[in-house]
Amino acid sequence: QLAEDEADYLRQFDSLTDLPNRSLYYDRLRHAINQAKPTKKRVAIFHCDVSGFKKINDKYGYSSGDTLLREFALRLRNTVPGVSTVARVGGDQFSVLVEEPFEINTLVELAQRILNNSRKPVSILLPQTETDATDVPGATVASAANGMTDHLIELECRIGVAVYPEDGFSADDLIQNAERAMAMAKLRGGKQYQFYIAELEQAIRERQSLEEDLRTALDTDQLFVVYHPQYTTDGTRLVGAEALVRWTHEKLGKVPADVFVSLAEESDLITQLGSIVLNRVTTDIADWRAAGLPEVTVSINVSAKQLRFGDLEHQVLGRLKALNIPSNLLELEITETAIMEDIERAQLILHGIRKAGVGLAMDDFGTGHSSLNYLSKLPFNKLKIDQSFVRNTVDSDNSLILKAIIRLGHSLNMAVVAEGVESAEQLKFLRDNGCDIVQGYLYSPPLSVDDFREQLAKQAST
Repeated sequence: QLAEDEADYLRQFDSLTDLPNRSLYYDRLRHAINQAKPTKKRVAIFHCDVSGFKKINDKYGYSSGDTLLREFALRLRNTVPGVSTVARVGGDQFSVLVEEPFEINTLVELAQRILNNSRKPVSILLPQTETDATDVPGATVASAANGMTDHLIELECRIGVAVYPEDGFSADDLIQNAERAMAMAKLRGGKQYQFYIAELEQAIRERQSLEEDLRTALDTDQLFVVYHPQYTTDGTRLVGAEALVRWTHEKLGKVPADVFVSLAEESDLITQLGSIVLNRVTTDIADWRAAGLPEVTVSINVSAKQLRFGDLEHQVLGRLKALNIPSNLLELEITETAIMEDIERAQLILHGIRKAGVGLAMDDFGTGHSSLNYLSKLPFNKLKIDQSFVRNTVDSDNSLILKAIIRLGHSLNMAVVAEGVESAEQLKFLRDNGCDIVQGYLYSPPLSVDDFREQLAKQAST
């Protein structure tokens, strides 16, 4: 009898979390819908995806992953109303069934409570000999004692919400639409919830289609690089350029860079994209050197994911060595936000790259949340002022900020670059206040590789 009871339990419940499994959840959802039909009541479901478990399992082992799943299940059960059903419906996926009475704003509050509770770090004790947490998103090492290390891991949760009868008349339709809403929450990035909207389906399809097209474009070398020249503030000398990636879609035409770069970030294509840009730029630098053209520093943008998860130092230095390019001709632009996501790892990687002679520019300075204490410890040799500060130099508050940023950069022995310079008035202000380098349409738009080569040739002849 005990064996039969255990078998019956396992048919309906998840043995790890003691929550109803997918089969029992599905039966309860169908029953709730059938009960709601004659009374015209509503039924809501929340589909929750807890991301990052593959990395956690690979890093800490399956036992630690199971600990996190049990903790998330417990938090979820303690968060939702007592009459609701909380189920584990997949490896790292959970669902919540909520029956009326409820209001839409109650569902919003519940979704937010689930997100808030998932943010609280989970503590896992591991032997100090175990590797650290630097390549697991949201993980930090809190303390070490008695031969054990306390790893604090913050879970990432995305939630899709669907409501009967507005979003589906059957259990299958409701589950499918909750999953679609969750997919849109994932595309938005970070810890999000999303209610199902019929128009979402088309938006998801378009986004997925563009992602597939981008994947193909990366594999078939459809993307190309343009160069935005950088000049001394007196305009007499071309001193560098920022490499910008572009994509002309065969049907859609020019796809805005912020659209496809953010898509690459969200779909984990950014490392491949970064490698393509690095290879293209270093090939161009090598060609210019072989032609005897003046040598200028070219900067490429580096994303947070490249910095945190890629082998950036090995890739960059290996490429320079393979093409016999002096390291000072390449510069990496990194935003404050990318650095602050994992400051300790960033310090380690950037010091190695800078020690080899590659330039480092802090990009979009003033728009993030960096600590000046950390800024002084990071090996940047350039500071790029975001164009939002340059745009309005006549504003008294804005001009004070600009002056302070220029002084700060110089006090830290950094050259200061202003981007987005489009008027003589902006240029005069920057020149009068000691800015070193300017980039913007006042001097030149981004140029194709052939047009930039012509500019180098003109400089060589003057």
